[in-house]
Amino acid sequence: MTVNFYLNNDLRSKYDEKSIFAYVRGLAKGKTIVLNTGERINPKYWNNEKQQAKVNYTGSPELNEYLTAFKEKIKKVVRETLTENIDLEFDEIKTAILSAFNKSDNKSNFFEVFKLFLELRKTELSEGMIKKYKVLQNHLQDFEKDTNYKISFNSIDLMFMIGFQTICWLSNSTPTIP
Repeated sequence: MTVNFYLNNDLRSKYDEKSIFAYVRGLAKGKTIVLNTGERINPKYWNNEKQQAKVNYTGSPELNEYLTAFKEKIKKVVRETLTENIDLEFDEIKTAILSAFNKSDNKSNFFEVFKLFLELRKTELSEGMIKKYKVLQNHLQDFEKDTNYKISFNSIDLMFMIGFQTICWLSNSTPTIP
């Protein structure tokens, strides 16, 4: 099984940025599963050969780590699905993958990726920085619980930041964002 990332080549798109798609191949001859990662990037910052953002792209470490986590999640779902039943058909594996990424509650996806991000970076970060990230994670989880604002990759925008900063300021616990 291989997982490769490609940009959307739709010329009709009105955006300079292109969506990044994951292509899962090798589960059945001639069949491919295509997943939208939910991320976008300007093609001039995309390295086709490495299938990741170029280093000159602001946020490339985070985006590339997200894509790595995305790929690892696909592999994990396939591994767990086939462990339960080695004789599954392609469509059953495809359903398992799609359901893992199409949860109606994206909260777990965001915090799963946040946790995976910390796991991947723990050897590169100091204990103090890891502690800051964990404090930030706790603040985000408290914010979500207190306001019923569901945090997902799609819901993090300017309005979220204003609300999050306001709540932190009112509670006198303004987190330092690493």
